[in-house]
Amino acid sequence: MQYWNDLLVWLGGLGTVAIIILVALIIGMILLNLLFLKIGIKAVKGSFEKSIFGTWILMILCNMVPCIGCILQWVVINTRHKTGFGNAIIAWLIVIFLPGLIVGGILVVLVLTGVLISPF
Repeated sequence: MQYWNDLLVWLGGLGTVAIIILVALIIGMILLNLLFLKIGIKAVKGSFEKSIFGTWILMILCNMVPCIGCILQWVVINTRHKTGFGNAIIAWLIVIFLPGLIVGGILVVLVLTGVLISPF
């Protein structure tokens, strides 16, 4: 109960605008994850009979299983979207690496233009 009270005090100190920004960031992250999952499944020509949101929720739950969570994610993509196991791995790699490549590219552009100065 103490943790709950501490959380409420912390959220109360943030203010309404900060809470709205935090919720917007979380919703934006979910939407971007769903977009990249759709791109990955389209790239391997998977079927869209089942919901992408359901697949994403199952993939999040698979992350909670240590050691075999990645393999379970591949199985979820394979069974829900009728891809082969190899295509499920490719779709998963697109979901994992494409956002990282985009953020990395943006950071490289910011560093090279001098907007973001790295201390290293």
